[in-house]
Amino acid sequence: MKLTPSPLILSLAALLLGPAVSNANPDAMGAVDAMGADSTVPIQAGSTRASEMMIPPDIAGYGVGKPSLSFDYTLSDTMDFEDGSDGLDMQSFRARIPLFGTSSGDYRFSISSRYDFTRFETDAIGSRDLHEFNLSFQFAYIPDEMQPGWLGFIRLQPSLGMESGADISDALEGTIIGLIGYKFSPTFAAALGTYASYAYEDVSVYPAIGFIWRPSDSTYVQITPPLINLAWRFAPKWTVFVNTYPSGNKWQLDDDGSDSEARVLNLGMFRASAGVQYALSDNVRLSVRGGVNFLTDLEVRDEDQRVLSEDDLDSAPFGAATLTWVF
Repeated sequence: MKLTPSPLILSLAALLLGPAVSNANPDAMGAVDAMGADSTVPIQAGSTRASEMMIPPDIAGYGVGKPSLSFDYTLSDTMDFEDGSDGLDMQSFRARIPLFGTSSGDYRFSISSRYDFTRFETDAIGSRDLHEFNLSFQFAYIPDEMQPGWLGFIRLQPSLGMESGADISDALEGTIIGLIGYKFSPTFAAALGTYASYAYEDVSVYPAIGFIWRPSDSTYVQITPPLINLAWRFAPKWTVFVNTYPSGNKWQLDDDGSDSEARVLNLGMFRASAGVQYALSDNVRLSVRGGVNFLTDLEVRDEDQRVLSEDDLDSAPFGAATLTWVF
């Protein structure tokens, strides 16, 4: 199993969600809309306020929504190698910061940044502190959400995935995402797109297709495989949700002088979870979730990109929390 192109899936969600959420983080479905209005006031599905409200709970702070600052912490139980030879312990922290955003009519441009820290431990390669830095440059065409019409989205995302001390030139990665969609009504849209990436001498291209449906002001259905997200706001400040989403990453390792030939880690996995989100205030949201890591694959390469090992890992539970400040 190769690393799943989650940026494509999340960009597809960003495009389909429309202008209310075209800039940063999905953790905005809570007690208030962008103007701070009380969500207990009745709103009609398909209205502008309904669109503001129907933003799904954040999925690990990946960034698909209104401009926001988000922090996410995830802790996984030990994922044993299927052959019983080793086990992987992992915890991670993610911070996402919007840097710039502007719009002119139906056109939008934004820049955001993200930092990921992962503590990665196995017997074979020891304990590793891994980092990822990326910038996202996004251009979108999203016409009036109250009218049917075409949508368009392009994202350019350079990034670094590395251990401290690793060669930066070897850790450079890049992705380009292009999407086109159609909004059939204020509550339903579909899109398809292509994702191309370059990392560690590998070039990958993936397609994507999916839809988002907002049947009411309190219900949200997102089917953009492999990302599936269902949410229900059952009280003004409370939302419950279930989802599945891809995770994992690639990192360049430092030559630490040991006998290990490992220079690249490639971790692919999926996560399924259920959780709840609470609106602490007009702008601050807290969500917690628990679930299971599954279909996990760990590949280790040397400096010449030769595969040293590739192992399947057993499923294991995880827990996570995300704090978001929506601007």
